[in-house]
Amino acid sequence: MFGNKLQSNDVLIEEKYRQKYLKYKNKYLQLKLQLGGEFKNACVALFYNNQIYLVQEKDGRWNIPGGGIKTGENSFQAAFREFKEETGGFDLKRWADSTNPRRKFEVYEYHGHTKIWWHVSSENPRIKFKSNNETIADQWAPINNLPHLKFPASIKSLIDNLKSLKKLH
Repeated sequence: MFGNKLQSNDVLIEEKYRQKYLKYKNKYLQLKLQLGGEFKNACVALFYNNQIYLVQEKDGRWNIPGGGIKTGENSFQAAFREFKEETGGFDLKRWADSTNPRRKFEVYEYHGHTKIWWHVSSENPRIKFKSNNETIADQWAPINNLPHLKFPASIKSLIDNLKSLKKLH
């Protein structure tokens, strides 16, 4: 009889800790997803005057600036780091913070692996591009006449989404 009582207490204690574990695991997974989570890539899509800012990679294809999320980085940090690297040093975060209120970037999640941070600007950011070890040129491309893109589906999906929200024409 005494052994059965201990066994049932062990089961109750085990269940209590299992529930606590699941509660914290769910909080952890939610936070992880908010900060970059399972997303592997982060990019910046910058729009101005119905055009999107693109960089040309060494293979000749055009893309929005972006790349992989490093350990310890969230998707926002990765996107802005990649933008700076691929433009040869333009600090987009400094540009975003240079007005009051600051220019706001919103996120578009593409198929659970890429977060695209986007902003539709009412003024030309005047990006000073410098060729570097990743990219060789830049351009503002009309959203209705895009060049050969490296990842056309994600960029077109974002543009279609922004058009449906009346953010672009």
